[in-house]
Amino acid sequence: MTPCEVCALNRPMLSVRHHNPDWHPNQLKYEPGEALQLDVLHSTVLSRFGKFRYHLVCVRIISGFVFDRPLLSTGTDDFIVAINSIKTQLKLEFNITLKLLIPDSASSFKEVDRLTRWKIENNCRISPFAPYLHEYNKAENYIRLLRNGAVTRLHALKGASVGGKQLVPEEYFPDAFRHTGETLNQGASAFFARTHGRWMPPRQILGLGETPVLHPFGAHVTIGLSKGMNNSEREVNALGNSKTQLKSIAGLFLCSAT
Repeated sequence: MTPCEVCALNRPMLSVRHHNPDWHPNQLKYEPGEALQLDVLHSTVLSRFGKFRYHLVCVRIISGFVFDRPLLSTGTDDFIVAINSIKTQLKLEFNITLKLLIPDSASSFKEVDRLTRWKIENNCRISPFAPYLHEYNKAENYIRLLRNGAVTRLHALKGASVGGKQLVPEEYFPDAFRHTGETLNQGASAFFARTHGRWMPPRQILGLGETPVLHPFGAHVTIGLSKGMNNSEREVNALGNSKTQLKSIAGLFLCSAT
């Protein structure tokens, strides 16, 4: 069998027997950022902020850029909220329109009326993986990388305290999860190097979006306060001292705000 263009680019990493005409055209017809593979991680611990237990992981099939969004449940409503958030970030940060979502074949997101309406309103296809294409879902591999990276990062919070209160590292799993994702987004993409002959980080592949500052997870940082944040009423509530004018506060770095 003559290999297609994608098979030829992936040699010698993948043999021709991995070729599948139902999947490889997606890697040729969509531009970086227009198609996302997705899967869900079930966490064993509720997060401190938001009480999230699930994490939606979306990976762009060309650049390898990874999004993660915490979910309260795997229901359709929460899924739509998370995808709308990712869709908006794509448009605002990189001026890219989402055109294809590729969930796992065993996805919890059912094809209900609300999801059908969303697809029509947003002109976006949802094409689940067939069982025999399970190995092509990059999101599964990224979930393993993100989970392992997050668990490693949580060790930095052991014994740490803020405001005299001891932190429970496991409750900050979503922050460590996102920190790991941004680390991957700022690192070079091996897939892109193999298929395009250039070593570039996923963020750079997609365009000139602003690169978030990334400190080590749990690092001690000092945050400067603007005049709007530094007022007597807030200081009375926080410190009980209305005459103290703060210029900065100390804290621990968890993840970027973007």
